[in-house]
Parts: sequence; structure tokens; C-alpha cells
Amino acid sequence: MLRTITVIVITLCASAASAQTKLTFDEALRRALVVNNQVEQSRQEINVAEANRSYLLSQVMPHIALNGTLQRNSISQTFGNGSNTVTILPQNNWNYQVTLQQPLYAGRREFRAYSQAKIGVENARVGTLGTEDQTLLRVSSSFLALVNADRR
Repeated sequence: MLRTITVIVITLCASAASAQTKLTFDEALRRALVVNNQVEQSRQEINVAEANRSYLLSQVMPHIALNGTLQRNSISQTFGNGSNTVTILPQNNWNYQVTLQQPLYAGRREFRAYSQAKIGVENARVGTLGTEDQTLLRVSSSFLALVNADRR
């Protein structure tokens, strides 16, 4: 019972304290940049553009592939005697393969795509700054309207 009353009193005190806390202009601007979905989306677009740039760079780099197979047969079959023995079906049959691929020339297509991807990263950064500026402008004008309303 005492515990329940204590929780209720603490909740009431916290809600009364938060009701009397005023948000300053700097706090409002910081909070707007943290909780705004458009700002977060534009920041994630930078990451997408960077990943695209990295992918396009990887297309001109060497590619190494390693493949391997192992086949285990239940029996081993051989024919012949002595030095003429030929194994037709070995008990363990394995195969490993290493492949190296390097694109040589494709009409500078990859270079152009990589250059465009770098421009895309810069555009995403500029777009994020524009979104943040628009958000800060909206918050500033709303804050100013609220201050003017309080003065009246």
C-alpha cells in the first residue's frame, strides 16, 4: 500500500515538474533535429548513396572466388592388378577451384558510374542540410509565434 502511494506521489510530482518546465529556443531546435522523420530519412539517404558508391567501386576491383566439392562414395571401385590398377570410382573424390576475375575495359562505363555515385553522395549531403534548414526554419517560426502569443 505504501509502495503504491509512493509511486503515485512520484508520478504526480514528475508530471507537475514537467508541466512547469519551459523549452528554450536552443532545446527546441536540437529536439527538432533529433525527432523529425524527414531529417532522419535524409540522413539515411547519405548512407544509401555511400553504399552505392562502394558497390560501384567494387565492380572494377578484382574478384576472387573459391569453390570446392567433396564427394564421399560408399565403395571404391578399381580394375586391374598390380601396376595396371585403375580406379574408376574413388572413395573420396574432391575438387577445388580458385577463380580470379579482373574487368579490363568496358568503355569507361564503370568510371562514369563511380563519378556519378560520388556526385550522388554529395547531393544527398546537401539535401540533408536543406532538410535540416527547413526543419529549423519551421521550428523557429513556430517558436516565435508562441512567444508572440504569450506576450499578448
